[in-house]
Amino acid sequence: MLVWWRNRKRKWLWITGALLLALFVVAGLTGDPNRAKQQAAAAPPGPSAPAPTSTSAPDSIAVPADLVGKNAAEAKTILTDLGFTTLVYESVDGRNVLVPENWTVVAVEGATTAVARTTKLVLRVDKPREITTVPSPTTEVAVPTVAVAPPVTEPEVAAPADAYYKNCDEARAAGAAPIHRGEPGYRTALDRNKDGVACE
Repeated sequence: MLVWWRNRKRKWLWITGALLLALFVVAGLTGDPNRAKQQAAAAPPGPSAPAPTSTSAPDSIAVPADLVGKNAAEAKTILTDLGFTTLVYESVDGRNVLVPENWTVVAVEGATTAVARTTKLVLRVDKPREITTVPSPTTEVAVPTVAVAPPVTEPEVAAPADAYYKNCDEARAAGAAPIHRGEPGYRTALDRNKDGVACE
């Protein structure tokens, strides 16, 4: 009987302790509502929390229609200045757009319609073609050639093979002066400076 009574006392101790612990936990969680108000009133004013902002739909703006014909970098700058944040280049032939300045805008998806500034805009671009000018066939005009007559030269009077001139006056009178070494009528007596030319 004594053993049963001791076991019974121990169970009540455990049950009573568990109940008290549960009451403290519940009281701590719920707390006194007046106490929370008093603490809030007594607390010094701190930095106020920002008022919750309502999430409204992003504002819309019309995409300019005059972007076609501009280079891709200039068009992107215009759209960025208007507040558009997501801009993508897409070439008409599938090539990568590495240097936007070398590409020309040929179309803008959603141009002239009002879209949100966060909308993804696709700039369709093409590389300007190099203009190669093919020369037009020209007809050659035949320029008449004018035959130029050769200048008339007076025939040289050939000195006879056995020509002999007493002096230079005689050689000049015969039209043979000046006389070069090896020519008929040349002799050292007529060549005063002995340079190979007589009757200079």
